[in-house]
Amino acid sequence: MQTEVTGHPELLELATEPWKERITGEILTRVQENVLRYYPELAREKSARVVLSKPPQRRRFTFIFWLTIESPEGRPLKNLIAKAYRITPKKDARDQDIRYKSQREFLFHREVYDYFSAQAEVYSVVRPLDYFPDLLTLIVEKAEGKDLGVLIKETRYALSGYQTRKTRLGAYVQRCGKWLALMHRGFPAGAALTLEPDHFERQVNHYYKRFCKAGGEVELADPLRQRILAVSRKFAGAEVAQAHLHGDFKLRHLFFTPERIIPIDFGNELSGAAFDDVARFLVELKLMEYGARLPLHSDLMPYLQEQFLLGYLGSGSWPPLLRLYYVVWLWAKWDRRLKKLTTNKRVRKALDWMHAGGVQRLLNHTYVNSWFKRELTSELTILEKEVDGDNHDGHHPPPSPAFRSLKA
Repeated sequence: MQTEVTGHPELLELATEPWKERITGEILTRVQENVLRYYPELAREKSARVVLSKPPQRRRFTFIFWLTIESPEGRPLKNLIAKAYRITPKKDARDQDIRYKSQREFLFHREVYDYFSAQAEVYSVVRPLDYFPDLLTLIVEKAEGKDLGVLIKETRYALSGYQTRKTRLGAYVQRCGKWLALMHRGFPAGAALTLEPDHFERQVNHYYKRFCKAGGEVELADPLRQRILAVSRKFAGAEVAQAHLHGDFKLRHLFFTPERIIPIDFGNELSGAAFDDVARFLVELKLMEYGARLPLHSDLMPYLQEQFLLGYLGSGSWPPLLRLYYVVWLWAKWDRRLKKLTTNKRVRKALDWMHAGGVQRLLNHTYVNSWFKRELTSELTILEKEVDGDNHDGHHPPPSPAFRSLKA
């Protein structure tokens, strides 16, 4: 797959202080001018106008604008999102990378949209509408429905009808696996990679250094690090299918209606091991247990992981190599939770006080570290038995027919 990305004119003026105010007006004007190009069926609507539906939200490298095309009476007709990349005039700022990244995201998103448009209607992608190169701004439709994270929380905390909700949610998550398998098969990235003995060493050590920098306990994590490295070396020579990855296949980026799955956000697309996408999603599911596990519904996340694998591999069992990728990505999350126990803003405010009072360190020691140590130890024990038991050569068993088709 080749996607041509062209250059842009100088955009340093986008980094000026009134940038947000100026670009807001530019986006509204340009979308207004192109409404009928996006939606010819709105020609019958007289004087449809484009407005902000809520204040823009700043992200790390972007601003997100929520737009609504509405009738003169204020009736919403279409909902859109504008994603504007920010240029920073700082020394050594990677402005060229940001220019490339913004256009690359739109072009790849459009290719994936076209690909899935030819599939069954249940598998889709949020529709890309436009790209303004001088503003580094993508225009896409706003996804309908609820994101998967919300659906999981609704099921976990349901006071009644849990089994019905669980079954429906399992069907949704299995659909996620099928969608991802379709994408990996449709966008391969060359021949399979043969793992070297030290393939995971740099990544594992990188997150170990971050763990130590975040105040983690060396005597707690280092034995686990050594076990991860030791078991990973036993996969030397294993082949890993390569694909163009979604790169950010998270619960909040997967929207569902009763009829469709609608993934969003292709800004982190890259080429790599297909198991990277799979393992990171499985870790996302596991982390839904972290922090607030209900004993009554402790079966939910393992069930959803199994359903996802059924969709992706055609089997609910874990190939040992996939479990290794899973362990590495679970390991990567540890230092982040030491620094940011939760994504809940209200809880984080309380944690600021706790950190100042020394309570954060106690909480890290008693909960965060114990949770990750328990989960990593459990997974490593399973993995070590798999590679040291039935598979003395260290290689993972042959992949299922469903996964072999990804290499075809």
